[in-house]
Amino acid sequence: MDKDEKKNHWLLWPFVGIWKLFEWIVEFTGRLVAVILGLALMIVG
Repeated sequence: MDKDEKKNHWLLWPFVGIWKLFEWIVEFTGRLVAVILGLALMIVG
């Protein structure tokens, strides 16, 4: 757990977990798009 991460009430943990999963999916998708664009630009260039 990070130092700046706050403690959440136990009732909120399902929502926190869903939000963390959503963040991970968005971050992974963004990185994947960046890698594909980078490779495409390297091939074209």
